[in-house]
Amino acid sequence: MPTLQTAFIQFHDTIKLIDTKENQTLRDKRDILLNKLQDRISEDAASYSHFNQGSYAMHTGINPANEDYDIDVGLAFDIDKDEYPDPVEVKGWVKDALEGHTKSVEMKKPCVTVQYQCDEEPVYHVDFAIYAVNNKDGKMYLARGKEYSSSVNRFWEESNPHELIRLVKEKFSGEDAKQFRRVVRYLKKWKTEKFSSTGHSAPTGIALTILAYNLFSLVIWLTLLIVSHVNIMILLH
Repeated sequence: MPTLQTAFIQFHDTIKLIDTKENQTLRDKRDILLNKLQDRISEDAASYSHFNQGSYAMHTGINPANEDYDIDVGLAFDIDKDEYPDPVEVKGWVKDALEGHTKSVEMKKPCVTVQYQCDEEPVYHVDFAIYAVNNKDGKMYLARGKEYSSSVNRFWEESNPHELIRLVKEKFSGEDAKQFRRVVRYLKKWKTEKFSSTGHSAPTGIALTILAYNLFSLVIWLTLLIVSHVNIMILLH
């Protein structure tokens, strides 16, 4: 009879996003878009560099329930946010350069999203988060807002994705590191089971990651309950 830990590992291996053709396809899509951005971005745009972020960079991804795989890319523009008080202007450099590559290139509040479809169904998307990195205070800021946002919803938000990735990668080692990533994936799977993919009620992936980071021991016990519930629901369906 398998132990409870064995059952957890088996469940984790089922939901884990592994280095398969989907991951390779995402990398290919990312690289195509980065090349297009470099070729087509406005001459008025500032110089920038790019980096991976989110679950792809932290190795905490899960297989998406709706088969819509995603990868997060940060674009670090060499600008001072005070010289661009409207962050939507900076996000427009990215959206305008990528417009027309697929049927859907959308400026969302936290990013610019390029959606790939097959038979009118979403299959992959690449999220570009835009940052101002040459600020007087030495900090990094994320561009928030979209084209039709009111002025109050257009702002620069302090952010440090590089430090977040470092903290997550270095928080634990050995078996604790493996267990930490399993816990994050359990929580993300719980989110997909309990919340709709549309709307804004679901906790974000990064919020769940921080929860596991700060309350690792407690979250292990919570995930015992969560995964048991998810498994029961899967069996019932």
